[in-house]
Amino acid sequence: MEHKNKEESVEIVTQLLQEKRDTGFETVAAWPSGRTLQISMDTMTHSDSLIIRNISGSVELRLEFQDDGPRLIAPGGKLKVEGKEFAIQAESINFEIKKDVEWQVDGEFNVRSKSINLISTDDTSVNGRFIRLNCDQPSINSEDKSVSCGDVEES
Repeated sequence: MEHKNKEESVEIVTQLLQEKRDTGFETVAAWPSGRTLQISMDTMTHSDSLIIRNISGSVELRLEFQDDGPRLIAPGGKLKVEGKEFAIQAESINFEIKKDVEWQVDGEFNVRSKSINLISTDDTSVNGRFIRLNCDQPSINSEDKSVSCGDVEES
């Protein structure tokens, strides 16, 4: 990675300070790598933000604090979150994905819901050793290894 020298980093900070909005205040700090951190407040939009810019001045990560809640924005690229365990609790969650979704789960994948609606405009595939429908507690016959779900109600 190319590192800017101290004079170039000071020049970037000076440039960012000159772009300061008159409606709030702005603080800028520079890392030796050339990245900068802006802490700003906009009194017109009631928005506070932390902005990390790369060495060319483009925004890499923005954390905005607004009246309706915080927003984490990575406008130029990939955002990766790593950890041993995550828990998300919300009243509702909405995902809007423009391309593909891929989940790789090495363990079990369980979904519990009051109802599930699956809508596809193309073919839908379900692959597995056994596909069990309406089967809460399957029983396995030890003699012939057959699987049964007990009584299944017909609709």
